[in-house]
Amino acid sequence: PDAYFCGFERYKTELARSNATGILTYELGYVRQLMQELAKAGIDELKNVHRPALAEENGTQFQPGPNDVARAMPLEITFSGTEESVRKFFTALANPENGFVVVRSLRVSNSKRGVPPKAGDAKFDNPSKAAPAAGTAADLFSGGFVLPGEEEEAAPAEGDAAAENDATAADAPEETPAPSPEPESSDSSRILQQVLGSEDVQVFVRIDLMQFLPAKELP
Repeated sequence: PDAYFCGFERYKTELARSNATGILTYELGYVRQLMQELAKAGIDELKNVHRPALAEENGTQFQPGPNDVARAMPLEITFSGTEESVRKFFTALANPENGFVVVRSLRVSNSKRGVPPKAGDAKFDNPSKAAPAAGTAADLFSGGFVLPGEEEEAAPAEGDAAAENDATAADAPEETPAPSPEPESSDSSRILQQVLGSEDVQVFVRIDLMQFLPAKELP
């Protein structure tokens, strides 16, 4: 984003409270690690980072529940990228270097929300091959065979055959060859991208950055 502050926009014009600097430093380290994982995954665009204010930022104290073992610090991230980059990012979330992250909700949508393509929408160029002309049954046996009781026809003389061919060519009208039809333009790139998983997706994820609380003494 143009105004990139990792969710800490509040402190562009003011200082943090003295009792909130410790927890804010801890949370900022978490957020920085997530941004690095997004960069390593190779996403296309980071759209938004929303960080709800902590209790210490508003002048109060965090009060854990009687059975709480960790403190959750919510964070919302919106970004876009390929399916491969999204998988890499969530794989990194499942194996963090430091700390623990819980994915609370996730929404993934295609970058182009149109009508799903049909199989008939794709037009691929199929080179046409000319089929060999089918011969007649008589052609199969036209190899100079003479059946009993039949006389072999004499082959025409070389000069007579040439003269006959010239006369036939002179009598036949000259034909203009028909122009070959232009191939239809087909653009199946988007369909291939959807099939191969190359189309960008929009991702919105809400996570909790967890801070484990000190161990409680049992009675």
